[in-house]
Amino acid sequence: MNQLKGRSLRSSAGRSLVLLSGVLHHWSSLPLGQGLVLHFYALHLANGLAVLSEIWQALSSYLFVLTSSFALNRRFLGNLAYKSTYLLELTGESDSTVFWEL
Repeated sequence: MNQLKGRSLRSSAGRSLVLLSGVLHHWSSLPLGQGLVLHFYALHLANGLAVLSEIWQALSSYLFVLTSSFALNRRFLGNLAYKSTYLLELTGESDSTVFWEL
């Protein structure tokens, strides 16, 4: 699913870059000073969009890894709690006495 997000994000960034290139082509017919200024801003906008796309992709990958490790830790802690409860039943100790001994 994370790969699908990345693909759709990349394709949307690609579509915006294609749109910007069309705008740049239109601006090339403008007078030199006006066209250069608009071209300069459009290039910075395109670079900004590409950087934001990369940042979003890195953040989504990081969040995916973080949530996966949280799920694994939660499963591990659940197994640990089950095993400790099982040991308490075997020894005949209650939860409160073990808690106070800790």
